Amino acid sequence: MSATVGQPRNDLQRGVQFLASIQSLVQSLGSTWTIEFALPGGPRQPPRTLRPRKHAAPKQPSIAQVAMWQITGTRRMPARNLFVVTDHDRTMIGNALAQRFAQRVLEGGPMLAAQNLMTAAGFLWRDMVAARFAAGGADLTLPPLTADYVERKRRLGYYTGIGTMTGQTISALRRAQPIARKR
Repeated sequence: MSATVGQPRNDLQRGVQFLASIQSLVQSLGSTWTIEFALPGGPRQPPRTLRPRKHAAPKQPSIAQVAMWQITGTRRMPARNLFVVTDHDRTMIGNALAQRFAQRVLEGGPMLAAQNLMTAAGFLWRDMVAARFAAGGADLTLPPLTADYVERKRRLGYYTGIGTMTGQTISALRRAQPIARKR
């Protein structure tokens, strides 16, 4: 009978330990743990033009390069890092991981390894970043686009928010395989 009484407490302790491990992992996101996205390396499709091209379109960068420019900026464009991990993001990822896996641990199931948890966090993070791209930066304070560039995007029929023109980066990001790595 003491084993029956002791079992729920042991499961509760395991659950508390598991939630603490999730909290610790999520807090280390961006420092000890990183998540990268496997984006296509080939050239992207050229954007539309206002006038028909007389010659071939100029050489296009890869989608991975365009995503990197968001982080680093270029000579002509300030960095608008849509991949930054905020405290809000950490909270959302931690809550989602707890909702997804805690019940299994409370019922006596196996504790998940840190790598498995971070891989699951990678998929959550990928979806959050894709939503941030689609919303033009959403919850972040970013340097605005120039009025000329916004007008050009509007005339070409593109979304005028930050982080997207043709939609190829968002599309690739939604399909990207997240890779969680411990530094």
